[in-house]
Amino acid sequence: MLRHVSLSVASRVGLALATVTFIFCTVGTVQAQTTYVGGSAVADIARFGSIGVGDSSGGEAFGGAIRVGTAVTDRWGIDLEFTRPGEIEQENSFSYLAGAFETVLPGLAPGRVPLPGGMPIDIGRIGTALSIPFSSTTAYRYSTFTVMPYLRQSLGSRADIVYLGGLAFVRTSSRISLGGGIRLLPGNGFEQSFVTYGAAPAVGLDVRVSMTDHLRLVPGLRVLVVDESGRSGWLTRPSIGLQWIF
Repeated sequence: MLRHVSLSVASRVGLALATVTFIFCTVGTVQAQTTYVGGSAVADIARFGSIGVGDSSGGEAFGGAIRVGTAVTDRWGIDLEFTRPGEIEQENSFSYLAGAFETVLPGLAPGRVPLPGGMPIDIGRIGTALSIPFSSTTAYRYSTFTVMPYLRQSLGSRADIVYLGGLAFVRTSSRISLGGGIRLLPGNGFEQSFVTYGAAPAVGLDVRVSMTDHLRLVPGLRVLVVDESGRSGWLTRPSIGLQWIF
């Protein structure tokens, strides 16, 4: 397993944690009645551009999130959330790479070509005969820790809409498995895992609906813009959860 983390990312994580700790220490006592914790069920929808054969263009998975937050003023506050989704898998077949001869060879020698013994053969069918079953499976998991200030807008006596924006620290675990008719190593196939760390801008929207004095229902949405291994894409996360207000 390969791991990589840059010093710039580590410094940003440390700065964010120090800022959050300061806010909670200075504001938590005054605004203790507005501090909340919560949990959510999350759908992870990833969409990426492709930079080569076998790239995963995205997929969907389910996961969970836990969060804690507090109000700084009547309208402003800060929200911390950790999300761990399931793996997004995509299987790619590479048998067409060998089968590409089916279109290349006829261009070189169209029609039937006689063998030295006089028997003609159809060049167009050679590609099919050369086709080799080969596949790869890519699996990605995008675990995130987000630090997002928020702005609250009242929708009435029992509901609020909350706009969030901030920074997400992303831990990407990748697993690539090769198998099929081609054997790179003895056994059933080859598998390699990677772990990378990065940071991404994140925005969100929550609707808080009070159920009791201390419990509220919170449907929400998060959108992250990520750059993974040279591929830019989006992580969209609709969620539904509960929050307990202290």
